[in-house]
Amino acid sequence: DPATFECPTDPPPPWKYDASTIDVLYSHEANNPLLLHCNPYDDEMCDTVPSLQRGDDTVCGLVYDYELPETEDAAAAAVAAATQQEGCPLSNYTIKTFRDEDEARTAKAVVTHLGHCGVCSTTKDLAAYMTHIDMVAEGRRCTNRALLSREWGRRCYEDLGFTTPCATIWAHNSINTATICRATCVRHLFSPANGPEPECKLNDCLHCDEIESGPNFQLFAGRTRRNSGLRTPIMRQCHGFAGIQHEACPMGVVLGESEATPSTPSSEDE
Repeated sequence: DPATFECPTDPPPPWKYDASTIDVLYSHEANNPLLLHCNPYDDEMCDTVPSLQRGDDTVCGLVYDYELPETEDAAAAAVAAATQQEGCPLSNYTIKTFRDEDEARTAKAVVTHLGHCGVCSTTKDLAAYMTHIDMVAEGRRCTNRALLSREWGRRCYEDLGFTTPCATIWAHNSINTATICRATCVRHLFSPANGPEPECKLNDCLHCDEIESGPNFQLFAGRTRRNSGLRTPIMRQCHGFAGIQHEACPMGVVLGESEATPSTPSSEDE
């Protein structure tokens, strides 16, 4: 209701991340990426390997392989070096779903997005989202390829920088939306994403995708742009947008000296 809407008081996250941050995030490696060998849109028993760990207040955290310095001076020096981009000692990490933010903070885990971890929870997938701020045009191109061949669709998303498991759920999502929402999306091929203010309703194609494909995508991908705190040109409600600002080298979190402050997760699409 526009009459009762209150503007957020917290500063918004950045529109874009710089190339150096994106490059560092691309370079980090997950020890245990989740894999997807089935299609959740066709198989009700589909699950990731290892299985998804769902929960109401969960967050996805990255536990970096790092031996803590023995002294406070050494820790301060490590943080200073990372801040000044003199080389990040962080590289490999373990993806883990935590019950809540407090549990992640205690484990000195970097909260990479709200909700449980999924096949798109790696830093490489985060970097891909940072690189491609607006996925509408890219998604349309990859969907056209996916309709010719699911493998071509997956490779198209991989070419955008997504990992194979994340590219796989994107391809499945694209085919499902194109199949169910085809007529609606053809009518809105050149429509703007949102209607006029103050409602700013999604166009019917995006709304169809959100209803028909969104739930499975969110469930299996884990990471979405909104629950990762990444802004896009598509206007949505502020409620539920994660207040996460990502760092290329989050030494302060790893050393327990700083923390992210995510907000409540959203129920909206990717």
